[in-house]
Amino acid sequence: MRRTLIIISLLLLTPAAQGQWLERIIYLPDSFPGVEEATVVLHNPVTNRMYLSGEDARGLHVLDAATRQKYAWYGAMEADEIIHCPDLHRLYAYSPGWESFMSFDDRADTLLFSRPAEEPLDLLYNPSLGKLYLLHEPGRLEVLDAGPDTVLTTIELPSTAFKLAWDSVHNRIYSMNRRHTSAELVIDIIDCSSDSVVGWLPGPELWAQDIVCYPELSQLFCAGSDSLYRSQLWVYDTDSLVAHHIIPMPVDYASGWPVRLFLNPLSGYLYAGVSGGSDGHDTLTVIDCRTLTVARQIELPEFAAPNKYALNRIDNKVYLIVRGHDVAVFGVPDSITGWLGEESRVYGIGWNGTDNELYLTCREDTVSVYDAEADTLVDEMSFSPIDAERISWNSGGNLYAFEDRGVAKVSPEGRVVSWVPRRMDFVTRPQYSAELNRFYVCGEHDDLLVYDCNADAFIDSTPLPVRQCNAGLLVPELHRVLVSSLRDTTVAYDIYADTVAAWTCGIGNRYAYNRGNRLAYGRYQASASGHEVVVFDPVTFERIHELSWLQVTDLQVVARHNTVWLVDRDSSVYVLDGNSHEVVDTLRLGCRLHGLSVVEELDRVYVHGEGEEGVFDAETRQLLRIVPTNVSSYQSLYNPRNRKFYLSGRAVGSIRDTMVVVDCRRGSVVAGFAVRQFSDMAWDPVRNRVYGCQSNRLYVFRDELTGTSAERSPIAHQPLGATLVRGNLLLTAREAAELLDITGRRAQTLKPGSNDLRGLAPGVYFLRPADSGERPAVSKVVVQK
Repeated sequence: MRRTLIIISLLLLTPAAQGQWLERIIYLPDSFPGVEEATVVLHNPVTNRMYLSGEDARGLHVLDAATRQKYAWYGAMEADEIIHCPDLHRLYAYSPGWESFMSFDDRADTLLFSRPAEEPLDLLYNPSLGKLYLLHEPGRLEVLDAGPDTVLTTIELPSTAFKLAWDSVHNRIYSMNRRHTSAELVIDIIDCSSDSVVGWLPGPELWAQDIVCYPELSQLFCAGSDSLYRSQLWVYDTDSLVAHHIIPMPVDYASGWPVRLFLNPLSGYLYAGVSGGSDGHDTLTVIDCRTLTVARQIELPEFAAPNKYALNRIDNKVYLIVRGHDVAVFGVPDSITGWLGEESRVYGIGWNGTDNELYLTCREDTVSVYDAEADTLVDEMSFSPIDAERISWNSGGNLYAFEDRGVAKVSPEGRVVSWVPRRMDFVTRPQYSAELNRFYVCGEHDDLLVYDCNADAFIDSTPLPVRQCNAGLLVPELHRVLVSSLRDTTVAYDIYADTVAAWTCGIGNRYAYNRGNRLAYGRYQASASGHEVVVFDPVTFERIHELSWLQVTDLQVVARHNTVWLVDRDSSVYVLDGNSHEVVDTLRLGCRLHGLSVVEELDRVYVHGEGEEGVFDAETRQLLRIVPTNVSSYQSLYNPRNRKFYLSGRAVGSIRDTMVVVDCRRGSVVAGFAVRQFSDMAWDPVRNRVYGCQSNRLYVFRDELTGTSAERSPIAHQPLGATLVRGNLLLTAREAAELLDITGRRAQTLKPGSNDLRGLAPGVYFLRPADSGERPAVSKVVVQK
């Protein structure tokens, strides 16, 4: 019942807390969704931007080709086709899967309209008339005025119409049908001036496959099959509208897949790819359009027929995605001059005519950029969705967000000022050296990466003699970073020499350092069921003492009292003497424990448990209070300015993630947020803000007391006192509270005025005020007889 009431109270707190506490959400750079297996790549020469979409691109992505940075993203659709109308500054896109048709302004990168489309099959733009032709299934050709985006008319075509070709010389559109009720009627001829069907052309007897128009030579090519399933290429004269030539393909359609046609109007060659021939190999036929003869037949491996192409109009090259997912480069006259993107599984291809670069969309959310003149790789961009894992502040007042693919720098005003890409396989908490203004974080291939905040760049990484390393602890006075591995190997890295000073095995994978006796404490996995804690010299790695524990989750040093506190998942808290290294106290909280935090200015140790916080006096080691939070906190952060704890985790007994704010002076929860768990949290000492990172977002929280006397109050040791009660407890007329026993259960509800406590057993109780005012609350009550 108590837990249910706490959940309800947090839900009631959430709307007010969002308005008073959540200041903004910052979206990190490079944070758009991935473009895995994007098949559509288009260059806009007016704005020099690249557009990526299709397949699993999860929307339409816009890249600035000059900087190769992601510029914008539209998540409404995955376009199967994009065309650019430079005279109208428009982009048009359609997607059969989404059954939608969209228009974008290429200057403002804004969505102009989106409307349903009945299984759109093809899209064509007629720049001479400013008309747009959208082919729907079944057989509806919609004609639009591309300026105001209004429908002019609809042309009814056979239900098997699926592909369009535009004849710019005769201002015609040819509509190809897969099959018609009349076997001879294959291609419809549409006059663009009147937008009406004015004739038809006979063609292959079975299953037309592709159509391409070559207006400069008055040629129309149509790929299909005859009655014996032999693949053929029909050639039409667009002046006389007659079929005057048939070119046989090297494989029959019965044993292969349809023919795809690609035209290079610069050299006058047509490329016809057929997959799955009778011998198991695919074939690429190169046809000289001037003589209508086969210039070359190239045998390709199995399942390697071309399906996408790009034309380099500067160097007169054709790029075809063949051989599975690799790119063949065809130079003049007709031979393969090279291969690109081998073993990268290329899905989409596009040529940037402004910079003469070739863009390949590859597997694993990567985009490769090639110098199209030299056919050499010049850049490789990752489009994996960002997942910020760790955040930390440097002495310059900037926040750095670390994730697997790079580092984002955020100014104190909340503006993202830089993004430095770098592959980091296993990001743990970066260790920051204020003296050198550098971060130390593990990286690719078990290296220790050093990020220089002065240059905002990574310096050379250092290979470490460990596997699956993670930066553990920076010891400034020793000028070393203790780096651990999941195999319990410890490395001492000298931050001045940028070299490995020493390393040893079996020391730990979580550390604490005692400045008093200059000894370190390392926790490591001793067995499948437990851990051991080793006390060692961090310079010589000499083992001083060893202790065996069960499931130690965290360990912290209280320097003022020369003690080491450890928490165990079995609900125990152990306190070690810093000199003898022996257990001097064992404390229990009564719930599963996740970690602990030492607050030196309050001389308190806060133990983070399953649904509650235990507050201990660091000197006497007495339990002062239990604060019910109903949160299993996996991330905790203390704000020393306002003396509040921010706890991020999951509500106990629920699948709902939440964050709560605990006022350390009142000993109560003062705010709650329905927000997903943060992977890390950080406090901004410049503007007194708390940041939480979640995927590609930074949540910025402000205390409702920021800027008031609470911000200006000095930070000093203020021990929490106790109120002794014999009989009655008097509360002022404005007070209302609950009295909790030592386990956190409600013992009695208190009202303003006199409250009779004679029915309670003698002992320690905790007062939780109902109000959220600024007046300090009586936190500890001792009931005596």
